[in-house]
Amino acid sequence: MRLLLLLLGALAVQAVKECKIRPYEAKGPSRQGDNGYSIEIEAANEKSDNGSTGFVPGETYKVVIRSYRTKFIVRTFRGFVLGALFEENEKAAGKFEVIHGKGDARTAPGCRRAGVSHSHLRPKTFVETIWKAPDVSAGCVIFRASVIESKYVWFSEAGQLTRRFCVKGNIFIKFFLLKVSLILATDT
Repeated sequence: MRLLLLLLGALAVQAVKECKIRPYEAKGPSRQGDNGYSIEIEAANEKSDNGSTGFVPGETYKVVIRSYRTKFIVRTFRGFVLGALFEENEKAAGKFEVIHGKGDARTAPGCRRAGVSHSHLRPKTFVETIWKAPDVSAGCVIFRASVIESKYVWFSEAGQLTRRFCVKGNIFIKFFLLKVSLILATDT
Protein backbone atom coordinates (compact mmCIF):
# COMPACT_ATOMS: atom_id res chain seq x y z
CA MET A 1 0.00 0.00 0.00
CA ARG A 2 2.84 2.39 0.87
CA LEU A 3 4.54 1.58 -2.41
CA LEU A 4 1.35 2.43 -4.29
CA LEU A 5 1.05 5.77 -2.48
CA LEU A 6 4.69 6.53 -3.17
CA LEU A 7 4.20 5.73 -6.86
CA LEU A 8 1.08 7.90 -7.08
CA GLY A 9 2.93 10.75 -5.35
CA ALA A 10 5.79 10.49 -7.84
CA LEU A 11 3.33 10.57 -10.74
CA ALA A 12 1.62 13.65 -9.28
CA VAL A 13 4.96 15.47 -9.01
CA GLN A 14 5.77 14.50 -12.61
CA ALA A 15 2.38 15.82 -13.77
CA VAL A 16 3.15 19.21 -12.19
CA LYS A 17 6.52 19.38 -14.02
CA GLU A 18 4.98 18.92 -17.47
CA CYS A 19 7.98 20.09 -19.45
CA LYS A 20 11.67 20.51 -18.62
CA ILE A 21 13.41 22.93 -20.96
CA ARG A 22 16.91 22.26 -19.59
CA PRO A 23 18.84 20.14 -22.11
CA TYR A 24 20.37 17.04 -20.56
CA GLU A 25 23.80 17.84 -22.11
CA ALA A 26 23.95 21.27 -20.42
CA LYS A 27 26.21 21.61 -17.39
CA GLY A 28 26.14 24.43 -14.87
CA PRO A 29 23.73 27.37 -14.88
CA SER A 30 22.40 28.90 -18.08
CA ARG A 31 23.97 32.16 -19.28
CA GLN A 32 22.15 35.50 -19.00
CA GLY A 33 20.08 36.71 -21.96
CA ASP A 34 19.28 35.04 -25.28
CA ASN A 35 22.64 35.72 -27.07
CA GLY A 36 20.76 36.67 -30.25
CA TYR A 37 18.74 33.44 -30.52
CA SER A 38 15.04 33.80 -31.21
CA ILE A 39 11.82 31.86 -31.73
CA GLU A 40 9.96 32.75 -34.94
CA ILE A 41 6.48 31.50 -35.88
CA GLU A 42 4.81 31.54 -39.30
CA ALA A 43 2.07 29.61 -41.10
CA ALA A 44 3.13 26.19 -42.40
CA ASN A 45 1.15 26.46 -45.62
CA GLU A 46 0.26 29.29 -47.95
CA LYS A 47 -3.52 29.15 -47.49
CA SER A 48 -3.19 29.92 -43.77
CA ASP A 49 -2.59 33.30 -42.19
CA ASN A 50 1.09 34.11 -41.68
CA GLY A 51 0.81 33.60 -37.91
CA SER A 52 2.25 36.98 -37.03
CA THR A 53 -0.82 38.04 -35.06
CA GLY A 54 -1.81 34.74 -33.45
CA PHE A 55 -2.94 31.21 -34.22
CA VAL A 56 -6.10 29.61 -35.54
CA PRO A 57 -7.06 26.46 -33.59
CA GLY A 58 -6.19 23.30 -35.53
CA GLU A 59 -3.88 25.03 -38.05
CA THR A 60 -0.20 24.13 -38.49
CA TYR A 61 2.70 26.54 -38.03
CA LYS A 62 6.46 26.54 -38.62
CA VAL A 63 8.29 27.25 -35.40
CA VAL A 64 11.92 28.21 -36.00
CA ILE A 65 14.77 28.72 -33.56
CA ARG A 66 17.22 31.01 -35.34
CA SER A 67 20.73 32.13 -34.40
CA TYR A 68 22.20 35.61 -34.62
CA ARG A 69 23.59 36.40 -38.04
CA THR A 70 25.21 39.43 -39.67
CA LYS A 71 27.24 39.97 -42.81
CA PHE A 72 30.41 38.94 -40.94
CA ILE A 73 29.18 36.74 -38.07
CA VAL A 74 27.26 33.48 -38.17
CA ARG A 75 26.58 32.05 -34.72
CA THR A 76 25.87 28.32 -34.53
CA PHE A 77 24.35 26.16 -31.84
CA ARG A 78 24.56 22.42 -31.29
CA GLY A 79 21.40 21.53 -29.43
CA PHE A 80 18.02 22.85 -28.37
CA VAL A 81 14.85 22.08 -26.47
CA LEU A 82 11.55 23.73 -27.45
CA GLY A 83 8.30 23.38 -25.52
CA ALA A 84 4.74 24.67 -26.01
CA LEU A 85 2.54 24.99 -22.93
CA PHE A 86 -0.75 26.74 -22.22
CA GLU A 87 -0.16 29.99 -20.37
CA GLU A 88 -2.89 29.46 -17.77
CA ASN A 89 -2.11 25.91 -16.60
CA GLU A 90 1.27 24.93 -18.14
CA LYS A 91 -0.18 21.80 -19.75
CA ALA A 92 0.82 20.57 -23.22
CA ALA A 93 -0.49 22.89 -25.95
CA GLY A 94 -0.81 21.53 -29.45
CA LYS A 95 1.53 18.94 -30.89
CA PHE A 96 4.88 19.02 -32.63
CA GLU A 97 5.13 16.82 -35.71
CA VAL A 98 8.29 14.73 -35.57
CA ILE A 99 9.44 12.40 -38.34
CA HIS A 100 11.46 9.76 -36.54
CA GLY A 101 14.93 9.20 -37.97
CA LYS A 102 14.84 12.31 -40.17
CA GLY A 103 15.66 15.96 -39.62
CA ASP A 104 17.09 17.93 -36.75
CA ALA A 105 14.27 17.33 -34.24
CA ARG A 106 12.93 14.52 -32.11
CA THR A 107 10.51 14.27 -29.20
CA ALA A 108 12.12 15.96 -26.18
CA PRO A 109 13.02 13.47 -23.42
CA GLY A 110 12.07 15.90 -20.64
CA CYS A 111 9.02 17.28 -22.44
CA ARG A 112 7.45 14.32 -24.28
CA ARG A 113 3.90 15.63 -24.60
CA ALA A 114 4.75 19.22 -25.43
CA GLY A 115 8.22 19.54 -26.87
CA VAL A 116 10.99 18.71 -29.28
CA SER A 117 14.76 18.66 -28.97
CA HIS A 118 17.82 18.10 -31.15
CA SER A 119 18.41 14.72 -32.78
CA HIS A 120 22.16 15.33 -33.19
CA LEU A 121 24.84 17.73 -31.96
CA ARG A 122 26.12 18.93 -35.35
CA PRO A 123 26.34 22.75 -35.64
CA LYS A 124 23.25 24.50 -36.99
CA THR A 125 22.18 28.10 -37.58
CA PHE A 126 18.47 27.37 -37.34
CA VAL A 127 16.08 24.52 -36.73
CA GLU A 128 12.55 24.34 -38.09
CA THR A 129 9.70 22.27 -36.63
CA ILE A 130 6.02 21.93 -37.44
CA TRP A 131 3.54 22.62 -34.64
CA LYS A 132 -0.20 21.93 -34.84
CA ALA A 133 -2.19 24.38 -32.74
CA PRO A 134 -4.66 22.92 -30.24
CA ASP A 135 -8.04 22.17 -31.83
CA VAL A 136 -9.92 24.19 -29.22
CA SER A 137 -8.39 27.04 -27.29
CA ALA A 138 -9.35 30.45 -26.03
CA GLY A 139 -6.04 31.33 -24.42
CA CYS A 140 -2.38 31.73 -25.14
CA VAL A 141 0.45 29.29 -25.70
CA ILE A 142 3.92 30.02 -24.36
CA PHE A 143 6.84 28.69 -26.42
CA ARG A 144 10.04 28.33 -24.38
CA ALA A 145 13.41 27.30 -25.74
CA SER A 146 16.92 26.50 -24.60
CA VAL A 147 19.90 26.59 -26.95
CA ILE A 148 23.26 24.86 -26.37
CA GLU A 149 26.47 26.27 -27.86
CA SER A 150 28.70 23.97 -25.81
CA LYS A 151 28.42 21.90 -22.64
CA TYR A 152 28.90 24.93 -20.36
CA VAL A 153 27.52 27.65 -22.65
CA TRP A 154 23.76 27.53 -23.00
CA PHE A 155 20.86 29.97 -22.91
CA SER A 156 17.35 29.33 -21.69
CA GLU A 157 13.96 31.08 -21.82
CA ALA A 158 15.32 34.65 -21.68
CA GLY A 159 14.43 37.43 -24.12
CA GLN A 160 13.52 36.08 -27.56
CA LEU A 161 13.77 32.45 -26.34
CA THR A 162 10.25 32.82 -24.93
CA ARG A 163 7.33 33.66 -27.20
CA ARG A 164 3.67 34.21 -26.29
CA PHE A 165 1.29 33.13 -29.06
CA CYS A 166 -2.45 33.67 -28.59
CA VAL A 167 -5.62 32.68 -30.41
CA LYS A 168 -6.02 35.01 -33.36
CA GLY A 169 -8.33 37.97 -32.77
CA ASN A 170 -11.87 36.93 -32.07
CA ILE A 171 -11.72 33.60 -33.93
CA PHE A 172 -12.90 31.76 -30.80
CA ILE A 173 -16.01 33.96 -30.60
CA LYS A 174 -16.73 33.39 -34.31
CA PHE A 175 -16.30 29.62 -33.85
CA PHE A 176 -18.64 29.65 -30.83
CA LEU A 177 -21.30 31.68 -32.67
CA LEU A 178 -21.07 29.34 -35.68
CA LYS A 179 -21.62 26.31 -33.43
CA VAL A 180 -24.61 27.97 -31.72
CA SER A 181 -26.17 28.88 -35.07
CA LEU A 182 -25.71 25.31 -36.33
CA ILE A 183 -27.36 23.92 -33.19
CA LEU A 184 -30.26 26.36 -33.51
CA ALA A 185 -30.65 25.52 -37.22
CA THR A 186 -30.94 21.78 -36.49
CA ASP A 187 -33.56 22.40 -33.77
CA THR A 188 -35.95 24.14 -36.20
